[in-house]
Amino acid sequence: MTLAGTHYRFTPDSDDYTLLKRDGAKIASFGLDTAGKFTVFWQARREDSRPADAAIGYALSTAFRTGALGIFTVLLNGSENVPRP
Repeated sequence: MTLAGTHYRFTPDSDDYTLLKRDGAKIASFGLDTAGKFTVFWQARREDSRPADAAIGYALSTAFRTGALGIFTVLLNGSENVPRP
């Protein structure tokens, strides 16, 4: 997404975490820990971060969740919903 000429990218970093980048630079990693608690690891220095970074990161995490499941996990979880004869 682009906001005021700044390009943000929100991409899965692991099964549980998603990385937020601003103009190619790593800003923060948003995710769920093993207890299901939402966590954020800021990778940008305080003086390099912007209020929009937090707002966009939290909004995207809420809207799209965090992390990315592997294809085998998706297939196995999806197989539970297939009707059986």
